[in-house]
Amino acid sequence: MKVTTKAMLINVSEENIKTIDNLMVVFCSAIRFSFNRIIEDKRIGDIEKDISKKYGLNIRQSKDAVENARQIIASQKKLLKMNYENYLKKVKVIEKLLNNDKKKLSYKNRCGLVKKLEKRQRKLSYYKGFMDKNTVPPVIFGTKEMFIKRCKGLISKEQWQEYRASRVYSRGDKTKNGNPNLRIISKDNKTFLEISTLDKTKTNRAIKIQVEVYLPQKLSRATGKINGRNYKQMFLDYLQTDEAYQVELIRKNQRYYCHITFEEDIVVNPEVLNTGHYGMIGIDTNPDGLALTMIDSNGNYKWHTYIKNGELAGACNHSGVEITKVKPQFTSKIGLYKYCHQYEMGVHNGAAMVIARRSYSLKEKVPKDLKERIIEDLDKFNNKNEWSKWSEINKNIKRKVGEKPALWLNNRKKYLEELSL
Repeated sequence: MKVTTKAMLINVSEENIKTIDNLMVVFCSAIRFSFNRIIEDKRIGDIEKDISKKYGLNIRQSKDAVENARQIIASQKKLLKMNYENYLKKVKVIEKLLNNDKKKLSYKNRCGLVKKLEKRQRKLSYYKGFMDKNTVPPVIFGTKEMFIKRCKGLISKEQWQEYRASRVYSRGDKTKNGNPNLRIISKDNKTFLEISTLDKTKTNRAIKIQVEVYLPQKLSRATGKINGRNYKQMFLDYLQTDEAYQVELIRKNQRYYCHITFEEDIVVNPEVLNTGHYGMIGIDTNPDGLALTMIDSNGNYKWHTYIKNGELAGACNHSGVEITKVKPQFTSKIGLYKYCHQYEMGVHNGAAMVIARRSYSLKEKVPKDLKERIIEDLDKFNNKNEWSKWSEINKNIKRKVGEKPALWLNNRKKYLEELSL
């Protein structure tokens, strides 16, 4: 399993800053050059040779620049396909509405749907054009946000160029003791990043500079022990193996960050020490942390909490905890409308409770007071499957109340009274 740790360059001299910035400018220019040549269907090997000659990069740096550009194009093609399929579905939905004779639409609604259909068909045609030509839509190097700011004159030309040239990347190589161009060195209880620069010696070998690197290691104030996993020691131990590791150097807010990616050996089939026979913890993953809700084996609520710690995402694998994956459909909505108010918890913990109950294959019946207030035809509603029922409940509430979960959590009683009128 790949692990990425984030470090930072410290005590960087002015001379080394100029050297690193110059390397970033050249490397990012080489990526853009590679991107355009690949789009033109030039041969990869020829592009690598052209870059070495044009920019003065060694062959491995040239290969890294070309590979970076190739990955950008590959990801853009996947995104292009997703966008095309998404708009194709949207077009079919509107066409179905317009061709549905049973559903009578007003003149105003029909005109609105026709305009929306035309807009989506234009988008569909736009994406299809690129797919037919086997190319990708225009890509902005330096982010679209900064490009718009530059067009509006909100940032200077120099600032725009800094955004377009703020990184350098090097893949690992086991035959070169880990990484030939951005090598991590540990000596005298300190860690350094050895960088192959563009400057050459008389023998045409790249001059290397060493810059001190800070590998983060957070200690608990209470116990003095390391909080979370000891990534610093993990990587230092990995260095001793001479295995390959990837390094990406990024400049942000005048600081230089070092993202180091290496392989971690994990047990493929770890011994399961904790099972779900006596209870289950549902986990709803979010960008800033994890929502955990505990239930017993009968599906009854026990406790809930929210932990803002991304490292927990893989902790179940390392600790021998049994993991059961379930389908995530409607977990947030069911938790919101059924459990959040009952146990005074947020929408993410409500979703985690539904996830835990689903692992036991427990059904989620729509509460009686909810369906009687919202559903008009109960006989027809009762013949639907579980997800269809919750889908209809959700659509009715969204139409009358709104889409924000906080609105329902804070005003549930008021909305239930309104829905029953």
